[in-house]
Amino acid sequence: MNPFTITGIILDGAGTACMAAGLALSGEARAPLLITAAPLMLTGVIFVLIGVRLGKILGRSPRILRFGTPATATVLRIGETSVTINNAPVFEFDLEVERPEGSTYRASLKQVVPRMLVGAVLPGHRVAVKFDEAAPDNLAIDWSVPPRPEELARPAPELKDEVDIDLVARENRRRAADLLAHGRRGTGRITSAKEMGTLGDLGLAEAGEEGSDDQAVLFGLDVKLPGRSPFSTSVLHRVPGHLTGRVGPGLEVEVAADRDDPQHQIAIDWSLLAL
Repeated sequence: MNPFTITGIILDGAGTACMAAGLALSGEARAPLLITAAPLMLTGVIFVLIGVRLGKILGRSPRILRFGTPATATVLRIGETSVTINNAPVFEFDLEVERPEGSTYRASLKQVVPRMLVGAVLPGHRVAVKFDEAAPDNLAIDWSVPPRPEELARPAPELKDEVDIDLVARENRRRAADLLAHGRRGTGRITSAKEMGTLGDLGLAEAGEEGSDDQAVLFGLDVKLPGRSPFSTSVLHRVPGHLTGRVGPGLEVEVAADRDDPQHQIAIDWSLLAL
């Protein structure tokens, strides 16, 4: 249990004790005890509710990490939540969990990511998790075991059907080179990332063509361009082979956007990324 839950339980206990004492006594002492009991119990309930909410954000109860069943999971999606705890960001994860006996299931959770691991865990990574046998959706990522970057080369399973690839490709109909040469320059912050497969797999490049083995990643971006309000968009973008597994949520990138349609025609300038 976290400190909020513990404090709430203590306050509820104190309030209950005051209530019991007030009901048992008579005379002048009764009223003050009953008056004291109500705010103590109400405050205790509030703290318990905060503790439950905080426990979910922190990755359920730490008890799961101590006593849960060990397993491995593939990261399907990572998204920002705009929440930080002790300067560490909270991310939302969609996972495919593989139980020890081999069966799998999908689960989602929000969990703090240690600052040293921000950018080091991406879609397609394998991570260690622990889950409750009685309630498998109650799970937490075990950051004491490093994510496995050697799994990054393969796409996250079964994600391609979740996005209309052709539509995304049409919306980004101008070549990235043209946008980078003539578009309006700005900055972007990656908020989510889904590996969709290689350009060849998706039919966006001919088999054997240079770059056909590069990954296509669906990025969520918060974009800032000079002279206009910040906006959010999605872009299906090629990731060069040397950057595979090194770009993900929280990363700041340079972008170039079409001057007339910046939200749908935008490119990331990987050449300026210092990693």
